Amino acid sequence: MRNKLLVGAVLIAIFIGVLYQNFGEQEVNVASVEIAQDIQSSAVESELEQEISAFLTELYPNNEPGVSVILAKGDEILYRNGHGMANLEHNISISPDMVFRLGSLTKQMTTASIMLLAEEGLLQVDDSITQYFPDYPTHGYTITLRHLMTHTSGIIDFLAIEEFSDIEKEDITAVDVVEFFQNQPMNFAPGEAYSYTNSGYVMLGAIIEQLSGQSYEDFVQERIFNPLGMDNTYHGDFKRIIPNRVIGYAMGPDGYENSSYLSMTIPGAAGAIISNVDDLLTWNTALFAGEVVSQESLEVMTSPFVLNNGDLSNYGFGLAVQSLRGQPMISHTGGINGFITYSAYLPESEMYVAVLGNTGFQSRVYEGNSMLAMAIGDPYPAKDFQSVDSEILNGYTGEYQTIRGIHFEVSVSDEALSLRINGSPEMNLGATSENVFYLDKSFTHIEFIDGNEADTYDLVFYTNDEESDGQVASFIVPPNGFDPRFDPEIEE
Repeated sequence: MRNKLLVGAVLIAIFIGVLYQNFGEQEVNVASVEIAQDIQSSAVESELEQEISAFLTELYPNNEPGVSVILAKGDEILYRNGHGMANLEHNISISPDMVFRLGSLTKQMTTASIMLLAEEGLLQVDDSITQYFPDYPTHGYTITLRHLMTHTSGIIDFLAIEEFSDIEKEDITAVDVVEFFQNQPMNFAPGEAYSYTNSGYVMLGAIIEQLSGQSYEDFVQERIFNPLGMDNTYHGDFKRIIPNRVIGYAMGPDGYENSSYLSMTIPGAAGAIISNVDDLLTWNTALFAGEVVSQESLEVMTSPFVLNNGDLSNYGFGLAVQSLRGQPMISHTGGINGFITYSAYLPESEMYVAVLGNTGFQSRVYEGNSMLAMAIGDPYPAKDFQSVDSEILNGYTGEYQTIRGIHFEVSVSDEALSLRINGSPEMNLGATSENVFYLDKSFTHIEFIDGNEADTYDLVFYTNDEESDGQVASFIVPPNGFDPRFDPEIEE
């Protein structure tokens, strides 16, 4: 196809040369070269579209839940399509204009809201939270809004609290949610470590409401969505009739089932926004053009937090600061009942991708980063899996848990490792070395490192192939009758 288009370019150039021969040789040569370059570019883009389409079609059969995706370079859309089903019961396919729950992609809109208030002089990012929550027990520490936005506050993620199921279906306020977790012990001193927690973002939502005199929903609608023309972006609400809303699914013992109910008042500023890929492209373009907050505020939002020991985290304000194939990357994942999402931006090449999916158990990082890598001409190589001695595999078996309460169960099945996360279905892993194991068709992988106790290992869990987002899970003695209570419905 590419060769045929290039031949066509030459023929058109010859035609233009004859047409304009009376206007001089220079004009003919310039026109010929420019049209040949344009058609060659179209051929490359066509090949990219075909490559991405084949890649996503293999991942998402047309009779199962799937994804809506957009890939753009600046204002130019390179790929925009839907794959899979939006509604299994009514046999409706996904189209790219459809609306999905975003989960934690909401957080970047929340931090932009905080920066808007800061630019107006209504707050400072280093204000103590006690300025807004006078009765919050800080255990003698100073916890700032900066700590909340960068997940370095030490405050427990309320999703990890055993009693969370008691409130998840209730319509309550952000202040009510804060009161639910505020008396829990802290995980660490503020600034000592990075540990993803939705609690801080619920607090930020309450602060936005307190200072603006508006609900969080009204604030983002009036200050962000309406001015940018994001007509398909809303604060999630089950009662509201929203055109093109996609149904979310979970995996049950007998196959797909409708996702469980979660009151959207619970995630609020941590994960309640719903949108489509077109509006997300509009949002990202405006954000990085300085049309939402100032360039100075944007620089703060996209700079990694410096921990107390001087180490850099990989997170700014509501945005992860990572890299892809040697290029800086600003990204975030999202997860909420029935949906997992991802967006990423490469500032150097102005490449943006958004992947919105309607299952709550498949990471979209693999799809998004693979598409970006294809677009910049540096695709990821296929994984070279190998066999590992059974004695080594058996040494890794057991249960592991992170500081957030995320639980991993590792076992051996058919001479290979299997993994369960928070009671999920068993997932098979392929070995790329004696201590590194990948999920199939995914960047999600685990690495085993020496543990604190003799003859034990720690497990490091990654969702990104760049290995900059690892979460350490320590080996634990399996408790009797362990009942996974933590369901990562609102994910990073």
